[in-house]
Amino acid sequence: MGDRDYTCSRACIEYMGKTRILGIDITINESWTPGGFKPVISLLVKSLSMPSIDEVPIIQSILDSIAEKHRINIYEYEPLSGSTQRADRLVRLIESSLASGWGLSVVVPSLFPVALVSRLQQRYIETLENGLLAEVGVTYSNHLYLPESGEIEIVAKANSMASYERVEWLKMKAEEEGIKVTGVRHLENNNEILKYVTRHGIETIYKSVPVTKLASMIIILARCLGLEGLKIVEKQDTSHHLLYLIGVEDAEADNVLKRIKRMEGLPLSSIWGELVRSQVERGCSNMMSGLVKLA
Repeated sequence: MGDRDYTCSRACIEYMGKTRILGIDITINESWTPGGFKPVISLLVKSLSMPSIDEVPIIQSILDSIAEKHRINIYEYEPLSGSTQRADRLVRLIESSLASGWGLSVVVPSLFPVALVSRLQQRYIETLENGLLAEVGVTYSNHLYLPESGEIEIVAKANSMASYERVEWLKMKAEEEGIKVTGVRHLENNNEILKYVTRHGIETIYKSVPVTKLASMIIILARCLGLEGLKIVEKQDTSHHLLYLIGVEDAEADNVLKRIKRMEGLPLSSIWGELVRSQVERGCSNMMSGLVKLA
């Protein structure tokens, strides 16, 4: 790893660690029925190596609460290097886990189940619906950016309520700054967004502006390498996730929710355990190394 790669990777880890969870709101599904106890649990998350800030309290709480009684197999359904559509990959992971007789712990954005219903085998739909434990809203301080001048298109993730809200907010900010928004492009996953936003090298980030977590990575890159021409804008964001638990005991599920709530007000560095931190370090290293090569 070169000096620039290392410096930017450390800046990424520091940024993630300092980000504070401002609020947590939990709506419990009173009809949750997890089925019988399963000794093996598949934990399905978008990305463990580069999780969204709002997902870390949920992922860490699950790991802290069910690891004692279960063997946990962790799978990513939206890895940065993947090319498969995330809904298709998640469906395959759900079906293979249930077919193996394993339990499930699934964390998905609140709009995402719409994309699952048409893909899941009918016999698994009811199991998944019964396993919905809660909707978790996580509020944190997010950073987006705009170029200092010119025209932009906004790049967002499809089937993401948080992305849709950020698009409208960034449009408003762009208008205040006198920047014209020529359109909005919705892409399926973070890998597609990364490729699109950097398709002509680093210069493309000034024209195609993401509203996903890639925006904060670009901000870190700009600070790290002294890139000019970007204006950072701060937005208090609330993201909503659905939490499914299948094959766990009532006390374990209750402990997951209590742990999530206790993380309100804490920075990520006080939340993540050794596994999550090590994966974030790996993700920061890979992401920043790739972006530095474009600069």
